[in-house]
Amino acid sequence: MLESSKVGATAKFSFSGRLVTLISDKAPTRGKAALYVDGVYKKTVTLTSSIKANRLIAWNSGYLSANGSHILTVKAISGRIDIDAFLVN
Repeated sequence: MLESSKVGATAKFSFSGRLVTLISDKAPTRGKAALYVDGVYKKTVTLTSSIKANRLIAWNSGYLSANGSHILTVKAISGRIDIDAFLVN
């Protein structure tokens, strides 16, 4: 597990495949993260929730246009961001 409460902190995950999934916690103290695949902005996810829940699917890339090597970047925007795992297909 990785975590950060520092705005602007990033985690980069290199993978080979056509789809990547971010597994994270949601809780009242969590924040927002911007997601990029190969440097291209994809979405901002909100991990704030009134109830704490562990190991949830926070985001799924959908099928990427190219099967091969990619980099998923998770950038903290606010609050605490927890990364539990990445799934690759």
